[in-house]
Amino acid sequence: MLQGNAPIPFGEKLMTALLRKFVFNRNATAILLAVGGFSLSSVADAQIQQQIDRCAGKDSASPDTIISACTAVIRSETYSGKDVAFAFNNRGNAHYAAKDYDGAIADYNEAIKLDPNNALSFRNRGIAYFAKRDYDRAIGDFTEEIRLAPNRASAYLVRGKSYAAKSGYDRAIGDYSDAIRLDPKSPGSFYNRGNAYRAKQDYDRSIADFTTSITLNPTDAAVFTDRGKSYLAKRDYDRAVADYSEAMRLNPKDRDAVNGRGLAYHAKQDYDRAIADYTEAIMLDPGDASAFSNRGNAFYARKDYDHAIADFSEGIRLDPSRAAVYVARGNSHFAKRDYDHAIEDYSKAVILDPQDQRSFYNRGIAYRMTLASDPGIADFTTVIALDNSDAAAFTGRGDLYFSKHDYDRAIADYTEAIKLDPRDRGAVRGRGLAYYAEQKYDLAIADYSAAVALDPNTAWALNNRGNAYYAKSDYDHAIADYTEAIVADPGNALTFNNRANAYYAKQDYNHAISDYTEAVRLNPNLGSAYTGRGNTYAAEGQIDHAEADFDEARRIGKRASNGR
Repeated sequence: MLQGNAPIPFGEKLMTALLRKFVFNRNATAILLAVGGFSLSSVADAQIQQQIDRCAGKDSASPDTIISACTAVIRSETYSGKDVAFAFNNRGNAHYAAKDYDGAIADYNEAIKLDPNNALSFRNRGIAYFAKRDYDRAIGDFTEEIRLAPNRASAYLVRGKSYAAKSGYDRAIGDYSDAIRLDPKSPGSFYNRGNAYRAKQDYDRSIADFTTSITLNPTDAAVFTDRGKSYLAKRDYDRAVADYSEAMRLNPKDRDAVNGRGLAYHAKQDYDRAIADYTEAIMLDPGDASAFSNRGNAFYARKDYDHAIADFSEGIRLDPSRAAVYVARGNSHFAKRDYDHAIEDYSKAVILDPQDQRSFYNRGIAYRMTLASDPGIADFTTVIALDNSDAAAFTGRGDLYFSKHDYDRAIADYTEAIKLDPRDRGAVRGRGLAYYAEQKYDLAIADYSAAVALDPNTAWALNNRGNAYYAKSDYDHAIADYTEAIVADPGNALTFNNRANAYYAKQDYNHAISDYTEAVRLNPNLGSAYTGRGNTYAAEGQIDHAEADFDEARRIGKRASNGR
């Protein structure tokens, strides 16, 4: 069985999510930072007052206007100390709004030098460090803000966000809990703690926090989306669908919700609805590689391999760096028996991620299908080197050793696979066949018996055990096994042929002729059945019937040799 083709999670780009959901001011669209006030120590003239007003951002001044005005105030040298710190702080805010984070930090540094007890300046510098992904410095500044303003819930909240960005979820949860203690009506604190719990895979606590956040603010689509993710992770697909649907009602352009609902429908095996949602996600953002990949997975699950390949190809075009999508496209080619293209895709995946064992495993399977034993063995050996507990890899390598008639190595691999997974029917079957090939019939019978114990209705195991008994000249046990195999699979001509051979060996010619005749009825091109029946007729002295069967067997053999 191939590995791969799982839906690819959507919307897990951490920084994008963090910045989009940053809680300094959830409704702000421009400057998210704290703006300092300004108290004049002397009466300013009209020109300076105008610059002060612009520096303060009055009349919706643009960042460039604020920077220019604050610079004029600073250069005027009219003010000093805390008064001029205001100008540095607000100019820093404008630099931040323009995404000039280094410029913002430089100004906040000056503001802090001039007014080291102003908690908001530390807050603003921490936000700028966060934007630069310098989370340690951000945490340092938020910690200083907390020292200066220990009862400010938002300070704990932003520090928690910084810890979460570093995957320090326990510390983040601690900070969010402090924020909740100080402000139990803040939906953002519950929301962020819910995300931290979700990151720790503590889905029940995350759902509880998201639910509280929804109770406090039932109009925030993102909270429904993220609660849906927790339900999805718990495999509670119906609740996930309900949350994603509510998020889409609140915000029809929430791609995260649209794609998430597609994942939930996919998990419910409702592939048509999943495809519809993935298609909607693609319409909202035609450049979203993951939506194409997810839709490709749904088409694959529906066995629509051509559409799957088309979607995976578009996903690769948009983002050629994801090994998983090459694996998924390779699986689609494999399903179409296009093994060469499958091998090509698996090989690209191997280059992108040399540690991804499924790429080597699937390529090994494809090589086996093309009878390329040596490269297939090499791939399974790599899988085993990456994970020596992978029973399927030992079975796959054993199959290829078997195909090379290297039965000792095949038996060794099958034995290791069985040790790792005693229910690996492929390994049990393979080892039985290898023992049979080495004429170790008792060991073969033991393995076939184990296969029957795993699945009492498995016709192949019963038939093969019958063959082993036949090779030991134990015709009664052989006939018994062939009879059970026929009950399990009454349309298999070879099993009737095998039982006929056993009856023939017991000189029970009537039963032999009956079984050969049924084998011919089921498969008129089974030459061995005509030969066997001819021998039986000859043993009974029915020479004309025997010659007729031998002639038909020769005609079948001739047609086969001519490729018809």
